[in-house]
Amino acid sequence: MNNKIRTLIIEDDEAIAQLHLQYLQANPNLEIVGIALNKKQAEMQIELLNPDLLILDVYLPDGTGLELIQGLRQQGKQTDIILITAAREPETLQSAMRLGVIEYLLKPVMLPRLDTAINNYLSKQKLIESTDTFDQDFVDSLLSAERKEQENEPDRLPKGIDAVTLNKIRELFKAQNAWKADEAGKEIALAEAPLDDI
Repeated sequence: MNNKIRTLIIEDDEAIAQLHLQYLQANPNLEIVGIALNKKQAEMQIELLNPDLLILDVYLPDGTGLELIQGLRQQGKQTDIILITAAREPETLQSAMRLGVIEYLLKPVMLPRLDTAINNYLSKQKLIESTDTFDQDFVDSLLSAERKEQENEPDRLPKGIDAVTLNKIRELFKAQNAWKADEAGKEIALAEAPLDDI
């Protein structure tokens, strides 16, 4: 990439904003241009700093991140946006998608997941910058890379169950049709050991 991606963090919890700042500053392709703690600060900083990317929370003390995005789109600004939010309502997700949000990360966000979102974004930007014209294959590869990333993410497992335990259970049931719960538990070392030790 020719230039660093100018990034603005918009988060009402100052501790979380500082955590994002420290984490994102380590990425050599990003330039963190500021932190805004509310919608009004964000609007002023966007006008002054003209960032390429927003790391944005939905819930702000004086409005919502979605209202902020709507205002940007009405002004014709095509700023890219990664939402990091506790908002789990389907309507919020749908609105975010319609407004062109490139990633929707749920709090508490795991830093490796944030890293994946940033790296996906940077990779796409680099691909787009590397071509003067493109064909359908280029578009398909760009969009399919996003789909592959989503497919490769591990399925969410219930609390207390990790992939290793789940695979042991699957192998156990393939090997024998009928198990008693205590026999199965002993076989996969769940009956006698805490889940943390497995």
